[in-house]
Amino acid sequence: MARREGGAGRPAGDGAARSGHAATDAAGAGRGAEAAGAGRGDAPKVDRRVLKTRRAIQSAFRNLVVSQGFERMTVSALAREADIDRKTFYLHYASLDELAEEQGRLVVERITRVLVVGREPDGITVNLRTVVSELAAMFLEDPEFYRSVMAGLPVDHLVDALCVPVRDAVVAANPPAAELDQPGLDYLIRFFLAGTLSVFVHWFLTEPDTPIDEMVDHVQRTTGNAHLFKLTS
Repeated sequence: MARREGGAGRPAGDGAARSGHAATDAAGAGRGAEAAGAGRGDAPKVDRRVLKTRRAIQSAFRNLVVSQGFERMTVSALAREADIDRKTFYLHYASLDELAEEQGRLVVERITRVLVVGREPDGITVNLRTVVSELAAMFLEDPEFYRSVMAGLPVDHLVDALCVPVRDAVVAANPPAAELDQPGLDYLIRFFLAGTLSVFVHWFLTEPDTPIDEMVDHVQRTTGNAHLFKLTS
């Protein structure tokens, strides 16, 4: 099997799937890296030059995902885009796959926060309008990048990546939910994720000129309830 340039011996076959999870939040990667290095007074300080280089690499990654896609990306092309040399790239990442995997963790974390931000005081009711509005704000930070990613990323891949962290967030907010049977809770969360993300991605890719509130109104009229997702124990 062919190996990607800079792949450190890793096969390339799953690169597109990993990059989809990865790329979805490369727009927030610089902020995440900076927060990790300097977010708390007791955390070890990271050299500003290191942060600057990592932000340049992550920005180059976003740009190349838009212009040529992850599968055609090489370390050499990314280094040129980031205005660094290949050796500098390898000081930060073992391979493009490792970079993509890091970005994947960031996307899961950020979308999880967005998906649970709409919880109401009871901790188990999620307001659909709040959730999709927050998703829209996130994606519109870098619409071309997110459009490139979402156009080639099946919704079920997102659901698979988000199920566990969203479940953990739901249980943290509503401990009785942990007493539900595991398969049942996972099915319910997957139902919420698949429906919400499918509707949102369809809007983002095909109907971006439709006001987000109008899209939510259509969904609410169809479901007959402003709150699409509720766990009970």
